[in-house]
Amino acid sequence: MSVRRSYTRTTPDELLDAMHHSGFQFWDETSGTAEPLATGAAFALAEHLTGVRITPELLRDTTFVCGSATPFHRGSIDLAEL
Repeated sequence: MSVRRSYTRTTPDELLDAMHHSGFQFWDETSGTAEPLATGAAFALAEHLTGVRITPELLRDTTFVCGSATPFHRGSIDLAEL
């Protein structure tokens, strides 16, 4: 799976149109009665950026592998002791 396009921090407004069309509400568009739509909008934006539609079946049938690692800091391990 590949991302259609890379986005950088140098153009922070580059995704505003895509975010708006995905359903994100901007401050001037919300009211006190507005329902938060961020979760659905986030999935729609992810689909726009990657071309992958996240469906309940995809989440249910996919095996996810997770892990963690401690950052290596130079000098934290004495290689002579190995």
